[in-house]
Amino acid sequence: MRKKPEKHTKAVPKELYDKMFEKMQDVFVTDEEYERMTPEQKRKCVEEAMEKFSRIMDEASAQMSDDDYDDYDEDDVLDHYPYGDINFDEEDSDVFYDDESSLVDAGGNMYYRDPTPFRETLDGYTKSELITIAEARGIHIRKSLHKAEYRMQLVLEMLNPDRMRNILLWLPHEEMQALLQLLEEKPPADMMDMFPEPAQLETVPYFGLPNLLEMGYLSELFVHDYVMPQDVADIMQNLLTVDFWVEYRQTAWIESAVSLAEDIYDVYPLSVLMQMLRQRPDFSWTEQEVLEHLAKVPTEMQTVFYQDGWLRPDLEEEPEENPPLSKDAVYYIPTQSEIWSHEFLDKSSERVWKAMFQLLGNKWPYLQETSFYEVLPDIMTMAFAQNMAEPKSKDILFAILQAVPELETAERHALVRDMLPFLKKIHDHARLPSQHGFSKIELKEQKKQEKAAERQARRAERAQRKVISLAERRKGKK
Repeated sequence: MRKKPEKHTKAVPKELYDKMFEKMQDVFVTDEEYERMTPEQKRKCVEEAMEKFSRIMDEASAQMSDDDYDDYDEDDVLDHYPYGDINFDEEDSDVFYDDESSLVDAGGNMYYRDPTPFRETLDGYTKSELITIAEARGIHIRKSLHKAEYRMQLVLEMLNPDRMRNILLWLPHEEMQALLQLLEEKPPADMMDMFPEPAQLETVPYFGLPNLLEMGYLSELFVHDYVMPQDVADIMQNLLTVDFWVEYRQTAWIESAVSLAEDIYDVYPLSVLMQMLRQRPDFSWTEQEVLEHLAKVPTEMQTVFYQDGWLRPDLEEEPEENPPLSKDAVYYIPTQSEIWSHEFLDKSSERVWKAMFQLLGNKWPYLQETSFYEVLPDIMTMAFAQNMAEPKSKDILFAILQAVPELETAERHALVRDMLPFLKKIHDHARLPSQHGFSKIELKEQKKQEKAAERQARRAERAQRKVISLAERRKGKK
C-alpha cells in the first residue's frame, strides 16, 4: 500500500498554491476519460499522476520561506488529488481510498470495484497465455480458434454463473467476509456466527481475496491495488441467494476442517476428518456425501486428494519426517471453535504470546510506527513450521526483519535476541503433523499423566496384594 508522505510543517503561500495547481492541471483526467481506459492504461495513468504529484509537492516545499509555519493545510492539496478521496489517519501511516465499496486487508492491499468490463482484463494477453490461463482453470476450449474467439470463449466460461457459484461456495469464510465488504452485502442473520461482528474488524483485519485474485476475477491496477470489474461483482451479488447460503454453511464448514487438517496432520485418514466435521452437532453427512462434495472443489482451489482411505496434499510425494501412516494412530481432534478460527496452536500458548507482545510493547513501542507488524504473519508461520532451537532459526528471523527498512542492523539483531526465546516456546505449542496434531507440550503432559496413572495402578496393585495376603493369613489361622 502507498505510504503517507512526510507531513509538511511549513505554510504554502497562496501564490505558490496557485502555481502548484496550475502545474497539476495536465495530471487530471475526467471520470469519463478514466472509465474508458484499459486496466493497463489506468495503471500507467495513476503511476504518472502520483509521480508528478509528488514532484510538484517537493518543488513547492523547496520554495517555502523559513518564516512560514503552522498554516499549511495538507487537505487543500489532497482535495485536488485526481483518483479518489485520500485521507491521512494520524494513527496510521497508510493511505486509503475513502470509498464505501473499497476494502483494505491485513496485508495493506486495497481492493475496489471498477466499471471496466471483465473481458478487457484479458486484453494484451497472447493466445498462448490465454491457453495457459484456461488450462490452469480446468477450462477446455478448442485451441484452433482465432485469438479473439478464444478470448471471448474464455470470458464466457469464466463468467458462467454455475462456475462462479461453485467458486464462491468454496471460498474460506474469512475470504467471504472480505468479499461481502467489497460487494457492500451482509450475510443472513443465521450466518452471523461464521463472521466477525463489524466492531471486531477493528482488531481482526480483513483476510483479503487471495483465491479470487489467483483465479483472475481481480486485476492489479498497480502495486497493492486490485480491482474487481463491476460485471463480475454484479454476477456474484446475484448468486448470493437464500439457497446459496444454506449450501455455503455446509461447504464452508468442510473447507475449514480440511484447511486446518492440512496444517496439523498433512496426511490423515478420512475417519479423522469425519470426527472433525462432527464437532459441529448439526453435521450429519456420511463419508460418501463428504467425498462427493470434495470432488466438486474447483480445479484452482484443490489442495487435498483422496486415495485409499487417506486424504493428502499431493498424490506423488510421501510426507517427510512424519510418523508412519497408521489408521489406528491417535490424532488430536480440534474443537468446533478451533476449526472455525484455524487455531494451530494449543490453548496454553496464549500466555506465551501475551508475554512476547508485552515485551514488544514495553521495550519496542516504536515498532508500531514501522512495517514490523506487516511481517509478523511471516514470523508466526516460521514459529509454527521451524524448530526454533536450530541455529539457522536466528538467521531466518533476521532475514524476515530485513523487510522492515525502518530498523537499523543493530536493532534487528537486538530484536532477534528478544524474540527468539518466546518463538522457541511458541513452537513447542504448535500442533505439528509429526505429532498427529498434538503439540510438544500436550505430549509431555500426556506422558506425565500416563506415568502418574502407572504409579497409581502400581500402588493399587500393591494395596490389593496386601489385602489378599492379610485375608489369606486370617483364613489360615482359622
